[in-house]
Amino acid sequence: MEEANVGVYSKSIRSGQWFFLNIASQKFIGVISFFILARLLLPADYGAMTAVLLVIGLINQITVIPFGDALTQRKGDIESYLDPLWTFEIMRSVVCALFLFLVGDMSADFFHLSGSTASLMRFSGLLILIPAFANARQIFFFKELDFKKVFLRDVVSQIIFVVTAVAFALFFQASPWALFVGYAAQYFSGVLMGFILYPVPPKLSFHLYRLKDLLGYSKWSYGQDLMNFLSSQIDKVVVGRLLSPNELGLYAKAKDLSSTATSIVFSIFDKVGFAAFSKVQDRMEKVHEGFLKSVDVIVIGALPITMMLLLEGGAIVQIFLGTSWLPLVVPLKIFAFGNLFLVFNRVVAPVFNALGRPDINFKINILQLVVTFPTMLIGYQIMGFRGLPYAIAISWAIILVYVVFRARKILHIPVKDFVPALKSGFIACIGITALDFLFRLFDRTNLSTPVLLLQIGILGILYFVLLFSLSLREKHGPYKTLISIFREIGIVERVEHNVT
Repeated sequence: MEEANVGVYSKSIRSGQWFFLNIASQKFIGVISFFILARLLLPADYGAMTAVLLVIGLINQITVIPFGDALTQRKGDIESYLDPLWTFEIMRSVVCALFLFLVGDMSADFFHLSGSTASLMRFSGLLILIPAFANARQIFFFKELDFKKVFLRDVVSQIIFVVTAVAFALFFQASPWALFVGYAAQYFSGVLMGFILYPVPPKLSFHLYRLKDLLGYSKWSYGQDLMNFLSSQIDKVVVGRLLSPNELGLYAKAKDLSSTATSIVFSIFDKVGFAAFSKVQDRMEKVHEGFLKSVDVIVIGALPITMMLLLEGGAIVQIFLGTSWLPLVVPLKIFAFGNLFLVFNRVVAPVFNALGRPDINFKINILQLVVTFPTMLIGYQIMGFRGLPYAIAISWAIILVYVVFRARKILHIPVKDFVPALKSGFIACIGITALDFLFRLFDRTNLSTPVLLLQIGILGILYFVLLFSLSLREKHGPYKTLISIFREIGIVERVEHNVT
């Protein structure tokens, strides 16, 4: 049993590197494409597309039943479920696409969209219909932690999005339609790649009664996913209704950019973490060990980039987006700070799911939804548009208190076990904040872009020097976790071999 659990950790790390490469590559490509498209499109164009994604996301979340999560968590043969699942998804998506076509004008009016932009809503169902034809047997990529194939599928489709959207904006029309066509091409290429990487095509099967066995687990995942969507997107709905598409675009991109690093960590925990914790759910000491390493990964990966946005968000926007996007800076920094709370909230979610307690995540998401709406209204009444990011950050902090309370009752991990990661991370943040303050003592208005980027790079280097030097002598913590990851993927052995 011990050997098997060690194997799970090793396999998780080795597959996790592919999943990390996948998410990091997508984020990198996405950020680069935004930097390019931001010079071609306006914030209002992004606001219109954000409204479209909100509508299809809501319809998708209301109608989808997460049978895939239940199959990932379930042990044993799942083959008999896959064809009925594929059939069910196609039927569901066809109904959703027709419904969105019928209510498209009302949705456009709700978000103040007009003209050709309003017609985006009528055809938005295509963005649900296309992915529904994806090969249902892709679930084995996740169940067996084979994230190399997920990497190939997703990176190819992300590149297709960039090429299509940029080409459309340059040669046809610089409008929200460039983004819409880009997403459609991305989803279509993703479906195609799924059949190439797993060449066992599904077939129509109307034995939908087989899916009934999965409802016990899926009902909690359904509620959890729906509440998670509502709690995380309700703010954009409020902004889109109260304000203009231009302000919605600024708000949405500030929130998305602020979570560039933390969303990578979220995705790894949601997929790799969930699958890995599910395999060792009967060994709580292994769950404890994996959870502590997850906290270390946050301190290593998400925290420094969040700090860069807090300290140098203005310079980053000025360099890469230009002056027309400067109103994005303040909400970007507020969201970056709030993500420090959100990232710790989200790291616990896959653990609860893997331990068979998706009901806890459902309750957390309900609380998030209940807290978010009134705090947003108060923030908007006091400070207008600028008060909304503050309200969201405050709601994330409130939820963190509840998450810590529930996690301690389930995991029973002593507080002292978190000290190495939190102490070294906190001191490293203080260190780079002090250095950034010294940089600001000098006039930076005339500094060139390379010099500003050099200063930001120095801050990043100092963070890691402080972080790893402070945790070097600890029994566990960021340094030990990084070394164990490097050892699992073979970096340590290669270095030792080259030295000898």
